[in-house]
Amino acid sequence: MREPDPQQEWLTSDRNHASSDYDRDRRRRTWNESHPPAGRARERSERRRRERRRNRAQSRFGKVNWDAYQHDHLYDMIMQAKPEQMYARASEWSALAGRIEDTTGRVQQVVERVMGSWRGQAAVNAAGANTRLLQWAGTASHTAGRIAEKMADYTEAVEAAQRRMPEPVFATAERNFRNGYTVTTNGGPSDAVFLRALLTDGMASHEQARARKAEAVAVMEAYESRSKEVHDSIPQFTDGDTGIEPGAAWTPRPAEVDQGAPPAGGPDGSAGGGSPSGAGGGPGGVPIGGTSTAGFVDPTLGGGPGPGGSGPGGGLGGPGFGGGPGSLNGGGDTLRGGTGAGGGFGAGGFGAGGLAAGGLGAGGAAGRVPGAV
Repeated sequence: MREPDPQQEWLTSDRNHASSDYDRDRRRRTWNESHPPAGRARERSERRRRERRRNRAQSRFGKVNWDAYQHDHLYDMIMQAKPEQMYARASEWSALAGRIEDTTGRVQQVVERVMGSWRGQAAVNAAGANTRLLQWAGTASHTAGRIAEKMADYTEAVEAAQRRMPEPVFATAERNFRNGYTVTTNGGPSDAVFLRALLTDGMASHEQARARKAEAVAVMEAYESRSKEVHDSIPQFTDGDTGIEPGAAWTPRPAEVDQGAPPAGGPDGSAGGGSPSGAGGGPGGVPIGGTSTAGFVDPTLGGGPGPGGSGPGGGLGGPGFGGGPGSLNGGGDTLRGGTGAGGGFGAGGFGAGGLAAGGLGAGGAAGRVPGAV
């Protein structure tokens, strides 16, 4: 059997002795555990608990009873916010507004180029639809810019509250700790204030604690008022309207070509000596005059070449209009979140996730509801 090490026994005994000297005056329980609250104290505690639950309701935003919270809880609520992250989010909204505006401008240029050579009722309808789409995109850019401004305003309100929030005074907790009772803390910024108070001489009075608490409540009320002003003035995004109504199904007629005679017109098969881009010389297969619509591609469909057309010219039509990048829905449109010219900004670009619960709502920094900071 292994002999005990005398030196190890001495070290263990010394540690136990030191620990005993330190803990001999500690009660190893809180004040409330040693002195259960009486009936009136329990009623007051329950009233405050019910009031805090009511404060979480949406209808209480703007009239929260901040006095239902302890001063150290109010301190932690506002001090846990990170204004630098909030300013960064505002910058992201501002950058989004710039990207929307830039994309809208490039789409506008593409539309203007297409409309410069497209004629007929279909062109008129497409022009109207794209005009409404671009107007909506311009409004969306302005809305994103306004949201960025409001995010910055909200961050300024948080910073002002942090500057004005007084440090809590732990009159009761400090006395309980010095009398040997266990004291629990929140695990927030107020813990450092409490530890610093324990390391200083003297103890704060209950009068000081009440005065500081009243000041903290006033700070939170001012913060809440400003937050509600910002919240109520945030613009909302509106749904875009393409203005395109679905028409009846269209089936192209088969080409009527005399197999015994060469096609009229140029060697490329364009009708009537027109351009090789489509029947009758129209760009991208757009019919002109009495030519067939077989080579026309609906701009709402976009994509590749259309079927060959035939008409009075007798020749075969060329490929249909495929659509430019981001224009007329041919290469992906902006409304539906397609790529477009330089990337679209539809449902995938910005939506309910921007300023809902993750933005200025309950989950946002410093939130409008207690404890959401």
